Amino acid sequence: MMVRVGDTVHPVFDMGKVGKVIEINEAKNITWMVGGAMSTSRVAVIELEDGTLLKYRVDDLMRVE
Repeated sequence: MMVRVGDTVHPVFDMGKVGKVIEINEAKNITWMVGGAMSTSRVAVIELEDGTLLKYRVDDLMRVE
């Protein structure tokens, strides 16, 4: 599922937090596999309704419809 800047989302494992995506960045992974290092992962910065900023992996977010 695509998450874009401006989408209203909530983390899958913490459904009580709802916020808006304000930025999406790429983060390096330090995990090594048999074939080498893993590729980068996308991290979204979420602004909650109370103004708090949190970072979550895009894979852990779900859009609010």
